[in-house]
Amino acid sequence: MTKTHEDRWRAFVGAVAPACDALPDLSEADFTKLVDDVGRHGIREAAIYWQPTESDNTGRCLVSGRHRYRANEALGKSPDEVPSRTVFGGNPLDWAVSLDVRRRHLTAVERTSPPRETAKASS
Repeated sequence: MTKTHEDRWRAFVGAVAPACDALPDLSEADFTKLVDDVGRHGIREAAIYWQPTESDNTGRCLVSGRHRYRANEALGKSPDEVPSRTVFGGNPLDWAVSLDVRRRHLTAVERTSPPRETAKASS
């Protein structure tokens, strides 16, 4: 069985914070625009991982960047070509909400729905 793009980048990334996964996917049109932009300019904003401390990577997870990984793979590129950085401390829910809810162009309904409840339910 052939892995889909989703399977490949998720296998590379490992854990994805539940709050990150709970955010709505980009519309097909917006995703197409992202793929086009990444094809023209590359990925300009690093994917962001969270871990408790610099010396403890237990629970390390992606908190921002799943669409960047998907766009990169849609272009036939390897997930290891996506730049990334790691943030430490706090909790992954707060990081995901800060990075992708408060700074993203979501509707009022999307901003107030699933991430917090979904993340709590999976804890």
